[in-house]
Amino acid sequence: MDVQLLVTEPDTDIVLFANEKMNQAYNIKYDPVGQPCWKVYHGLTKRCKKCPIQQLYDNPEIPVTWENYSERTGRWYHNTDAMIEWTDGKVVHLQQAVNITERRKNEEVLRRQQEQQKFTSVVARHFITGNDAQQQIYRAIRATGMLLNLDRIVLARIV
Repeated sequence: MDVQLLVTEPDTDIVLFANEKMNQAYNIKYDPVGQPCWKVYHGLTKRCKKCPIQQLYDNPEIPVTWENYSERTGRWYHNTDAMIEWTDGKVVHLQQAVNITERRKNEEVLRRQQEQQKFTSVVARHFITGNDAQQQIYRAIRATGMLLNLDRIVLARIV
C-alpha cells in the first residue's frame, strides 16, 4: 500500500498506530506509539499549526483533504484526515498521506512550458503584425523580461 497511515488520540495527539510507510518517510526507527505525533514526526513542542483537528471537531462527519510540503522529508503530500471509530470503540483521528512530490514537479514543468508557449506566441504575434522592427524587438525583449520575471532588460553591443 502506497499510503502513510497515522492514528492518534484527538485530544492528546498520542500515536496509537503508524504504518511502516509513515515511519520510513520520516526516518523513524523506533515504535512511536504512546508519543505525541507532532514530537515524533515534526520535532515540535506542540501541535502543528496546519493540523486539521479543529476542523474535524467542528464537523466530525466530514473528512478534511489538504496538501502540504514537509520540510523534514522534503516531499509534498496529499492528506486526508477523518475521525473514525477505533478498534476499542473510541473515536480517533486518522490521517492518510500520499507522496505527491513527482506530480508537483510535473505540474511545475507543465506550468513553465505553458509560460514558454505563451511567450513564443506573444513574440510571434508581434513579428507578424507588421509593426516596425524597432517596436517588434522592444516587445520581444519586454515579453522576455516578463517570462523571466525581470523588471528591466538591457541589450548592449560591445565593439
